[in-house]
Amino acid sequence: MQAVAIAASCVHCGLAAPAPEPGALAFCCAGCRLAYGILNGAPIPDVPPPPFPYDDTGFLQDLGGGTGPTYVLTFRLEGLHCPSCVRVVETVCQRPGVSEARVHLTAGKLALGWQQDVTPLSTIAARLAGAGYSLVPIVASALMQARRLERRAWALRLAVTGFAAVSVGFLGESLTWGRFGADDAVSWSLLGWISALVATPTLFYAGMPFLQGAWRGLRHRILGMDLTIALGALATYIASMVSLFRGHGALYFDSLTMFLFLIVVGRWGETWAQEKAAAAADALLPPPLANVMARTDDGWVARPPYRIVPGDRVRFGAGDICAVDGCILSGTAEIDDALLTGESRPQLRTVGDRVHGGSRLVEGELEIVVTTVGATTTLARLRRLAGQASATKGPWSDLAERTAHWLVLMVIAAAAFTLWLWRHEPDQALLHAVSVLIISCPCALGLATPAALSLASARSWRQGLLIKNGHALDALGNLTHLMLDKTGTVTTHTLCIVTVLPHAAGLPGIPPAAQADAVLRCAAALTVPSAHPVARAITAGVSGLVPAVTDWRNVPGSGVIARLEGRRIIVGRAAWLQSQQVTLPADLLAEAEKAAQAGHTVTWVAAGGTCLGAIVLGPAVRPDAAETVRRLQQLGIVVTLLSGDSQSATAVMANRIGTATGQGGIRPEGKLSVIEQRKGPGKVIGMVGDGVNDGPALAAADVGIAIGEGSGLAIESAPVVLLGERLMPLVDGVLLARRTGTVIRQNLALSALYNLIAVPLAMAGLVTPAMAAVLMPISSLLVVGNALRLAHWRLPWQSSS
Repeated sequence: MQAVAIAASCVHCGLAAPAPEPGALAFCCAGCRLAYGILNGAPIPDVPPPPFPYDDTGFLQDLGGGTGPTYVLTFRLEGLHCPSCVRVVETVCQRPGVSEARVHLTAGKLALGWQQDVTPLSTIAARLAGAGYSLVPIVASALMQARRLERRAWALRLAVTGFAAVSVGFLGESLTWGRFGADDAVSWSLLGWISALVATPTLFYAGMPFLQGAWRGLRHRILGMDLTIALGALATYIASMVSLFRGHGALYFDSLTMFLFLIVVGRWGETWAQEKAAAAADALLPPPLANVMARTDDGWVARPPYRIVPGDRVRFGAGDICAVDGCILSGTAEIDDALLTGESRPQLRTVGDRVHGGSRLVEGELEIVVTTVGATTTLARLRRLAGQASATKGPWSDLAERTAHWLVLMVIAAAAFTLWLWRHEPDQALLHAVSVLIISCPCALGLATPAALSLASARSWRQGLLIKNGHALDALGNLTHLMLDKTGTVTTHTLCIVTVLPHAAGLPGIPPAAQADAVLRCAAALTVPSAHPVARAITAGVSGLVPAVTDWRNVPGSGVIARLEGRRIIVGRAAWLQSQQVTLPADLLAEAEKAAQAGHTVTWVAAGGTCLGAIVLGPAVRPDAAETVRRLQQLGIVVTLLSGDSQSATAVMANRIGTATGQGGIRPEGKLSVIEQRKGPGKVIGMVGDGVNDGPALAAADVGIAIGEGSGLAIESAPVVLLGERLMPLVDGVLLARRTGTVIRQNLALSALYNLIAVPLAMAGLVTPAMAAVLMPISSLLVVGNALRLAHWRLPWQSSS
């Protein structure tokens, strides 16, 4: 073994140290070097980040961040403890090219937007690592490893502090009761120095996360919970060391080690509770996508999703989750789109249909040609929006963070006042001041909102409603007026048969009750081969088989023509039929004109030059529209229908869905004007729309709600998105938002009540530092536990089974 020359003393602990480089300081170990730097203001250097391919384009695209060079991703962030950590991280991430950095404390996540070509992700990760935080991609294996390492680190700290608390407590009891000859000065000094020898590494190892957290906050002028813990620990340690060097006075090493042990136990408990809350939220969100079976020259090969490109052919079987967007080439399967739309019933998909990433195959097997991969898939977009939802702060979060900052100042002031209050008993004064510093828990204020928001956003996604931010959730819970756009919102973009107008003179020998069905079947015989929306609606309105036709021909913009049993059949527009020498009866023309004014489409049917009748089609009303309106009104929300159709047509539709208020003839700018007119004190206005022309109105409303199958502009403009075809998730979302608001208010009240009771008790000397360390994490655990109830909360009409 090579000998090491000892030529200096460690500047931190005074022990022998290797000779330093010229002009450098001597340290006996890396721990002393780090502790000295923290205590003396040395800059925190960049630390190499964990071994993840942060700058690999394929890896970033696989995570769903974008196509580059601009990425938006949510990461797991290890090392978060309290609201001050949030502000520290957001400050550290302020670099050129970083467009956003939002921290979700409860979930332990960082939503990050950055330009890879300006500031690489590896640079951001290194800066965070230098400040004591680990940036972990949200990949199942990486998360499991990171959580395993974090639990192992806290378990080791728990073992160290437990050993120290027992050992120093035994020595402290000897000093207190004069056992083992500890009543003389020599024994007192010996036992005291042994206690110091055990307490010092315990403080600077097990207590290092708190010292680092306090120092990080002070460097960025942020006061957090770690500061009060660090002040209490350092105060007792320094006072004890001063007494040792003076040879008399009170020693607090037993209180210090017991306090550290209980604080570590509390922090471990908080970490466990936050992991449970994060796991409960993660369980409600789509799982990470596995490898994909891709077709190559060598056959079917498993590949990670980011290695798949548009045009590839991939295969999925029963139980698989589709990792790409694409079109079915072969196969038939039942698809569960619950992750994307909230629809619980599987849908049948076959050749030519589209499938989306995140869909689960219930049964069957599909071969798909890939159209969209990576960050541009439907699931990736929803993941990004959900990440924004959980990381964006609402009004309650802003209030809690501001309050937590001032609470720390008040606690420090209370500790100083306690020192003055007990100035005639210096030994007791220090203990009581330390108790005040320890027992306060501003961290609970910081956890009060994000814990609830995390679970609420995940629950709403499961129910088919994507809420992008906390402000939208708050507005949804306070909703008083809701504007519903008719086309594409109350109705779908799919046509359906409204009524059939048979021409009795053209249907001789057919009973009146069967004339409408005869017209429909005659028309359906021609529309079966057509893909036109009107043709599909007519075909869908007929049950059973229809007769076969010959000489079928499509005339674009006019209709279809064919022969049925030797007769020429025409289905199409009125003007085209008239050009084909078909006479249309005046009474039917008048009724058709009324239907057209109501926004309906009229298709005419003729056989052998004689009019058989007309088919009136209109947009299908969503099946749950009336029930949704009824329940919203039961919740005290005023529902108004807005439409560009005539006032009479709008009134008919409003009456059909159960609302007395409907405004017709509204142009896009008129929707914006209606919303502005409705705004006022105590009113929270919501707007539901799906088209490009709804974008301004959605942005102007207090909470804009877009239909997920609508235009991209509407979805981007709205902070809330309905993911499926149903409107009922709106009602579920309002109830969930109200429940979440109640939970947040309860959490804030619990935290405030705890501090109002605990701090005065500590100032009065009724709480020891050890008792304070036991009580401190209780409010955080109460807050997280209360928020966890949202994961199991049921809507009033949900079964309790």
